[in-house]
Amino acid sequence: MEDFSHIRAITVEDNEGSALLIQAILRRIGIDVSTHPTGEHFLEYIHSLPTPPNLILLDINLPRLNGIDIVKNLRADSQFKDVLVIAVSSVDPNKYLPIIKASGFNSFIRKPVNREHFPKQIQRILAGETIWETN
Repeated sequence: MEDFSHIRAITVEDNEGSALLIQAILRRIGIDVSTHPTGEHFLEYIHSLPTPPNLILLDINLPRLNGIDIVKNLRADSQFKDVLVIAVSSVDPNKYLPIIKASGFNSFIRKPVNREHFPKQIQRILAGETIWETN
């Protein structure tokens, strides 16, 4: 397996169970990850960092400030133009995938995440592949 110990990730997920699962899977493949339960706190936090993370996993359905608005905010700041932002959400891809793509996300993985496939999906994305997984 490739060494991902240099990768810093942040997941923004308001469902504690999903957040813990994603965090555990990322740590298992060697990624340093932190989690934020709301978009508002996440934006404050990320703008305070001296360097941006390599990877952001962002739910769409977040209270008060949704994932679409968050990624638009990030993409408006040149500091975050090269950060990989993945939508990890249970939204209906038939309705939301065009919006997700247009908003500036790099990939989409539908929840619930699969314990076997999710690490492979992340590895593919980190290798430069864009994925739009709707199953």
